Amino acid sequence: DFEKIGYVFRYVMEYIRFASAELQEREKLYFQLLGDYQKIPEFYKKNMGSLHNSFNTYHFKRGNCEGIVNLMRFMLGILGIPTENVHCHDKRYTVSMGLNHALLRAKCGGRWLYYDATYDRKNWRDFFGKTYEEISQYVDLSVFEQKIREEENYGFGQYHGATVGK
Repeated sequence: DFEKIGYVFRYVMEYIRFASAELQEREKLYFQLLGDYQKIPEFYKKNMGSLHNSFNTYHFKRGNCEGIVNLMRFMLGILGIPTENVHCHDKRYTVSMGLNHALLRAKCGGRWLYYDATYDRKNWRDFFGKTYEEISQYVDLSVFEQKIREEENYGFGQYHGATVGK
């Protein structure tokens, strides 16, 4: 499984471009439309979501973090590897305090590891197969992700609000 995840991760790092210019363009358009119409027209909602789509990410070889994660999930699903999208807050991005980033969580060797195929694409190994503690250094993960880690440490179904050290 580790080799399969590595293959998919390397594929997206080498062949899929992070769509930073398109994201900036979309943000400008978003605020322009809000100013012009006080809402986002339906046609634009579909168009603005295209960077999240796994098919568009694969076909056009570019996507945002969620589009890349969706593509990785699709590819790893075909290979039989359990995965989940993880929506989180990236602490390095100070403009937004809400959810602003997506990671992949994949089960490998009986444990869940995190994969971030968006940042520092030259040093991609720094973001490959990170534990909860390692990935938490730069992203805020949900309470659900904390529970996943604790259940992994205590055994599935055995976590009942216990804290480390009890």
